[in-house]
Amino acid sequence: MQSERIRKGRDTSPAIIFIHGLMSDSQSCWRHANGSYWPDLVSKEINISDFGIHVFSYKTTISSASYRLGDVVDYLKEQLQLDGVINRPEIIFVCHSMGGIIARRYLVQQAADLIRRGTRVGLFLLGSPSLGSRYATWLTPFARILGHTQIDTLRFSEQNSWLLDLDREFLNLKESNHLFIRGKELAEEKPPYFNSIIAHPIVSQISALRYFGNPIVIPNTDHFSLCKMKDRTAIQHRLLVKFLQDSGGDPTALPKRAGSDQIEILNRNPLLAAADTEIKNSGTLQPDTIGVLKNSSIEKGDLLLFYRSALENSTASAAAILGNVLDIVSTYNEGTDIVERIIETTPDTEAERLNVGMNLCRKFNHPGALKWAQNVFHDHFDAFHPRYESFLRCNIDALLPANEQSVLSTLLFRDRGPGRYQIDALEQILPRALNPTPLINRWISWVNAGYFDDPEMDGYEPAEILYKKIQRARLCAATDSQVSEATYTHLTRLFRDERRHKFALNHLNSAISAEYKFADEIISNVIEHVHLYLHSYPNVYNIFCLQREAINCLNKINNGNIQIKGDLQEWRHRIYMLDDISGFWTRRPKDLGP
Repeated sequence: MQSERIRKGRDTSPAIIFIHGLMSDSQSCWRHANGSYWPDLVSKEINISDFGIHVFSYKTTISSASYRLGDVVDYLKEQLQLDGVINRPEIIFVCHSMGGIIARRYLVQQAADLIRRGTRVGLFLLGSPSLGSRYATWLTPFARILGHTQIDTLRFSEQNSWLLDLDREFLNLKESNHLFIRGKELAEEKPPYFNSIIAHPIVSQISALRYFGNPIVIPNTDHFSLCKMKDRTAIQHRLLVKFLQDSGGDPTALPKRAGSDQIEILNRNPLLAAADTEIKNSGTLQPDTIGVLKNSSIEKGDLLLFYRSALENSTASAAAILGNVLDIVSTYNEGTDIVERIIETTPDTEAERLNVGMNLCRKFNHPGALKWAQNVFHDHFDAFHPRYESFLRCNIDALLPANEQSVLSTLLFRDRGPGRYQIDALEQILPRALNPTPLINRWISWVNAGYFDDPEMDGYEPAEILYKKIQRARLCAATDSQVSEATYTHLTRLFRDERRHKFALNHLNSAISAEYKFADEIISNVIEHVHLYLHSYPNVYNIFCLQREAINCLNKINNGNIQIKGDLQEWRHRIYMLDDISGFWTRRPKDLGP
C-alpha cells in the first residue's frame, strides 16, 4: 500500500501525518467497519481546512521480515522531504501502535535539522507501546525464526536496549526544550474481544501513557478499535480535532488544581499518571509497571506523594501499594522513609506492615531495618489471625539472629501463656537461634504450666505435633535431660487425669516411634506410673486399653533396642499381672507375649 496525500494544504499551515502500526497498512488501520476513513473525517473539519493531511505507509507484513525500523524511518524522512512537509512550521504525527515508535525515532534522528528549521512538533499517540508490548515479547521467538525484526523491536523487556535507548533519547530531547514538542496520549481499555487467550490490553497503559500530561484511556476500546472512527462524534476524533486546533499555543503549561498534590505530580510525571490509571482500574500495579517505575528517573519524593495520595483517596489497597514500594526504592533510607510515611496513613494493615518491614531487612541487610521490622512484629503480633501464618514462616529469618533477644521477648513472655502463633513462631525460631537456651526454658515452663494438656486451651496440640516440636528443641542444642524433664512432666500430668490416660500413652508411643535418644530416661518412670495408676483405678475398660498401649510401648522399645532402666521382661510381666487385679482376662491375649 502506497503513502498518499489527502490534502496538500497551505505551505504556512501545519501538516498532519498519519502513521499506522505493526502488521497493518494505511487503509485497514484507519478504516472503520462501516467504511468511515479517519483521515477523510479529519479533512472535513472546517477549522483545520488549511492543514495538509498525509497518510504514510510502510512494509510491515510477514513478508517484510528483514525490513527494519531504521529503514522505515529513512523512508519517512525521504517522504516528508519529497512532499515538502519538512518545510511546514509544524508537523503533527497521528500514530497508532508502532507508528509512534517510528515518529519518535524520526524526531531523535532528525532533531538537529528540525531545531535548525524551528519546526514545531505534535505527537498524537494511540496505543503506542513506548516501552514495548508483552505480547510482542511472547511473539519474539517466532519473529526471530521468521527473521521479523520489527516484532523483535517491540519486546517489553529491560533487555530491549533499542527501545530503552530510544525512550531515553526522546525524553532527553523533549526535556531539553531545544525542539518544541507537544503531545497527547490515548490508550485502549480492553484486550481484543475476539481472542480469549489475550487477557490484557495488547499495549499496557504504563507503556502507552508515558510522555505527556493528562493521558486518557478510551472506554470500550481495544488495540484495534482505538484508531477506527465510526463518525466525527467519536471521542478520539474530537480529541484529535481539539489537539489540532491548539496548534501554535503553549501546551506545555499543564493545568493544575491548587492544593492537590496528586494532580500536580500526575501533571509533572506522565508515567505516574499512567500508573495512577492502572491502580484505579485494577487496584494494583502490574509487574511490567513496577519495572518501569523502578528504572525511571522519577523523583522518589513524587513516588511518595503518589502512593500516599492513592492510599488516602482509597484508590488502591494498602497491600497493593506496600507490595510495590520495595521494588522501586534503591536504598535503605528511601525505603524506610516511604514505608514509614505510608504506614502513618494505614494503621490497620498489620500484616502488610510486617511484610514490608521484613523485606526491608532482606533487601538492605541493615541493622536499622531489623530493628524497625522487629518493632512492627512486636506491636502487631497479638493481632494476627491464621491467614497471617505465612508471614511467620517466611519472615522470622530476617530478624534472627541479629535481633534475637527482642524477638524472644516478643514471642515468649506473655502472662496468659502461649498462643497458637507464638508456638508456631517459636518452632520457626529454634533452628536459627544462636542461643536456644531461653527458648527451651520457656518451652519447658509452658509444659510445666500445663498449656499443652487441655484441648480447650489455645496452646493444646496433638501428641504427634508436640513431640515433633520437642524433637526440634532437642536438635537445637537442648540437652537430653532438659527435654526428658519436660516430657516426663507433661506425661505425668496427663496420667494423673483419668480422662487423659490413653492420650498420655499415645504421647509416649509417639516418642518411642521417633526413636528419641532420651527415651530411656523416661520410659521406666512412665511405665511405673502406668502401673501405679492402674492399681489405683481398676476400671475394666481402662485396664484393657492401657494394657494394650503399654505393651505396644514395650514392644517398640524391644524392637528398637532402646535401653531402659530396669528389666524389659520384668516390666512386661508387671503389666501382664494387671490381669490378676481386674479379673478381666479369661485367657492371655496373644499380643501380650509370654
